[in-house]
Amino acid sequence: MAMNENINKANALSVVVSKWNRFRNCNAYVSDVVEGRYQLIKSYRTIVAMVDNATSTVYEFGKYSQTTSKQITQIINSMFRGYVREFIDETNW
Repeated sequence: MAMNENINKANALSVVVSKWNRFRNCNAYVSDVVEGRYQLIKSYRTIVAMVDNATSTVYEFGKYSQTTSKQITQIINSMFRGYVREFIDETNW
């Protein structure tokens, strides 16, 4: 089965991220802006979402643990309020 193109893009971008910023005191991180428009959200080592600042869209990849889902929601509400949240029914693993 082919992986979703947004997940493929996020995985390709993750290689060039220069800095991950820890969100609060949890094991969730938000990358610096890559290619002038994208940011990635990861929980532990898994990329769980990609933010496209040019279109104000957050692509959330699949459903993970309750804790990870809560962290994603907190990050979006804190840093990307007003962005469209698009759920992709496929996980990144």
